[in-house]
Amino acid sequence: MIPTQLSASFATFAHNLRALKERVDSILRTFAEEQDGQYTSRVKSIDSIFEKAVLGYYSKLNEIEDLFAATVILPTAPIGAALTEFTQSLSGHFTVLEVRSNRTRRPSEFIYDDLHYILKLKDSALLLNKSLLTFSFELQVKSYLQHGWAKATHNTIYKAINESWRASRVAAQTRAAVEMIEAALTTGEGLLPDEADQRYMPIDERVAILGLLLEWWQGEFPGNRRRLGLFALNAIKLVNCSMEDLKIILASERGTYLQGLPSLSIQQAILILIIENYFDILVQRVQKGEIKYLLITREMEDISEKCREVPENIRFRLADD
Repeated sequence: MIPTQLSASFATFAHNLRALKERVDSILRTFAEEQDGQYTSRVKSIDSIFEKAVLGYYSKLNEIEDLFAATVILPTAPIGAALTEFTQSLSGHFTVLEVRSNRTRRPSEFIYDDLHYILKLKDSALLLNKSLLTFSFELQVKSYLQHGWAKATHNTIYKAINESWRASRVAAQTRAAVEMIEAALTTGEGLLPDEADQRYMPIDERVAILGLLLEWWQGEFPGNRRRLGLFALNAIKLVNCSMEDLKIILASERGTYLQGLPSLSIQQAILILIIENYFDILVQRVQKGEIKYLLITREMEDISEKCREVPENIRFRLADD
């Protein structure tokens, strides 16, 4: 049973919390998506507010910092220079009242201890409801791993019906594992010494062909360079074109011409060169190798007569008939 007086008190500014949520959501959702992350938020329920109020940590309702709380989930949690940059980016829209992390010093203790900010909106000419400036709110910043652990243990630990030592032990052990894995992923290849490096042909081939393409292409590179390497390798292997042969083709007059055309992507330019130099063998082997269909666009046909000759049955269909 929620006390009527508490419900009435909360109702006086609940609409402002919803307005705060709408305002902050519009900023932080874009902020998260720009960093390949996700965003969630919530206004605290009256049941949860009551549970916190009776604990006796706060003197009044609007002192509770997480009446509105938001979470930004990133591929890896920011540390070092990345954390400084992240905080500076936040300060463009918010007043940073406090930054909290690593609240335990015990090396044997593993607790819910992710990066937290306590923020307030900054005033601006676009903010019509100035009462929103009085509210502080909580922002949690997690990696996908940390977020997954928090979701997996939330009901069994944080809101368990029956608390147990064993459940707490499992939560601490798995939290320790998440922390270790997070540190490894953040460190990246630096986790292993140079002498641990191994030769592995699929990776070595992709690195080699991407090196050629980086020297040749003057336009924009796709974000997924590994996939670009796979595409280029599959294309030259399909027609028995060696890396040296590709290097000659890229350095040719035709290759030099294509790499300067803003209307083409690097994939389109490579495919044009392969089609023009290996047309017959390519047409015969498409659908028998890794490449099943060829994406031939109008821009490619405008530039290359050979592209216009590619049979319809081996083309990727750009529109339904």
